[in-house]
Amino acid sequence: SGQFSLWTPRVALREGTKTQEPVTLEQANKIFDSVVVSKTNKGYQVAESETSPLVTPKPADTQSGDPRAQAILDKLITAASKKKISGNEVKRAVWRAGELGLKEAAVTIGQLVGRDDDLLDYCIAWSLGRCGDVSTLPVLQEIHKRYGRNNVGNMAREAELALTDREGRESIYSSIRENLPDFIRAAIDTGQEQQIVSSLEMVMRQSAPENIELIGDCYLLALDDSLIHGALCQFIPLIKLKPNSFKAVRRLFKTAEFRLDARMFGTIAHLVDSTAHYYHAPEYGDHSYDPESNRYLSVPKELKKKSPAFAYSNRTREYLRRRSWRTMRRLGDLEADHYVDFAVEMLLAVTDADARPGQVFEYYDYERDDYVSHTYDRYGHLFAFNHILNANNPRIKLNTARKMWL
Repeated sequence: SGQFSLWTPRVALREGTKTQEPVTLEQANKIFDSVVVSKTNKGYQVAESETSPLVTPKPADTQSGDPRAQAILDKLITAASKKKISGNEVKRAVWRAGELGLKEAAVTIGQLVGRDDDLLDYCIAWSLGRCGDVSTLPVLQEIHKRYGRNNVGNMAREAELALTDREGRESIYSSIRENLPDFIRAAIDTGQEQQIVSSLEMVMRQSAPENIELIGDCYLLALDDSLIHGALCQFIPLIKLKPNSFKAVRRLFKTAEFRLDARMFGTIAHLVDSTAHYYHAPEYGDHSYDPESNRYLSVPKELKKKSPAFAYSNRTREYLRRRSWRTMRRLGDLEADHYVDFAVEMLLAVTDADARPGQVFEYYDYERDDYVSHTYDRYGHLFAFNHILNANNPRIKLNTARKMWL
């Protein structure tokens, strides 16, 4: 049917329907075009860009004396003048500059490369992609060349795409397509999402580390290909969070955060929220139980391997759950319009199947000198979902010990 939605910042989403019955695709396209013309004539805008589809938060205005932005710039300039940098303060400043979209900080950030700090270089790549200064492309290309296909190199490539115009991105896409297996290229050529999903499932069944990289490569192509993007969003919920496959999910999660890809971010956040950890991080010693081999193995030794037996621990899961909400909170703090997009996608990802039987929690209240009981909500285990709906609800609160909302 000819349904459409209009959204204005800080105004409730408005929906409408142009037809009462379903129509053909050709008719739907004509109706859509007419709605676009009608609404643009009334002042609405269609977001278009010759560069990356990436949408960055509203930048801080240093020209008007924004003290927050100026403090970050001062910190970065001081750090760039030093030969050695220690601690995480500079990394946080680099990351924050990217969150704020401080284009005037980009050149200074680029001067921090080459300090033998992988995490700093990752923050630099992420931030340069967000700051939007195309003059820093050589810095990103240098980082990508130095690190190759590890986490830092992949982020540098992603940031490079964000700063490159459509023609330049097409040349990068061509080289990526050439390296895809024939069966994935054939699936893409069919123009059917389900065929692409089936080819990605075939990749995941092979579980080889080099095959897992193909999922990330497909997400690179999805930046400008809605068909591949839709297929990936269908595919992600089918993934088992275990060694090798988890690496692909983690890469897409971080990339979706960078791109501000609400649909992908919400899909992965829900997958993590609703999937138990694969193994329990050792509290004493360094060994943990591997359910695949039915043995206790050294976690530090395994994690150094190309194909480790461990991935997605209870600590990793809790970190990703907290990070999903932190990303949302930061968007809200910046008054970013696309906070709404993220909230919508996170809420839509939750279904009736996520509900759990209500759990009763009983504890002794010393003030009342009596036992008090609370019943957890059926959706109380969903972290970001409840933060969005209940963070300011005085009747519902988070039990931090049990990580449940009641």
